[in-house]
Amino acid sequence: MSCIEIREFIRLVIKENADALDSAQILSQYAHRGQKRRSGEPYFLHPQEVGDIVKRYYSDIETYYTALLHDAIEDGIPLGNIDDEAAFFDMLMEELPDANLTTIEKIYNSVVDLTRDQGLDYFSYILLLVKNPIALRVKLADIMQNIGDNPSNKQLEKYAKAKNLLLQKFNQAPTGISKEHWNDFQDEVKEAAGQ
Repeated sequence: MSCIEIREFIRLVIKENADALDSAQILSQYAHRGQKRRSGEPYFLHPQEVGDIVKRYYSDIETYYTALLHDAIEDGIPLGNIDDEAAFFDMLMEELPDANLTTIEKIYNSVVDLTRDQGLDYFSYILLLVKNPIALRVKLADIMQNIGDNPSNKQLEKYAKAKNLLLQKFNQAPTGISKEHWNDFQDEVKEAAGQ
């Protein structure tokens, strides 16, 4: 079934809000087509799992869409599934025609912010995300999902260091991060890293 046929099915059978969510899922699947996880499963399952995590804590569509699309630019461009960032923005406009421009720009900017510049070290990147609460929400959920996906010791050390860096900067949940999400993030990293 093509993306167009899937979208048409969604529009006819599922409510309008679900239609929009499924459009983001379709974009994620398109961006990651041909990409596999270490387990051999389709890669787009990872963003879907990150989306499921953010839905536990936040009800806004921007955070959920960003979760589904958080790796779209980073992976979709090298895979040849997306030409460039401008093409990604155009895809958002086409796939989310009922969304207002402000919503689309928030999603786009958050995905761009989550796309780490290769010249930037991971911990500087984490601190930059603090400026965009939607992007930080998704990054925390991304780390939580990765922890549950059999990470290497090196990854666990990186996540523990990122958690400690954020704890040094904030005595409580950063602006825009729910207390429950912040606490669950800390607990999961602590438990996984054996701290």
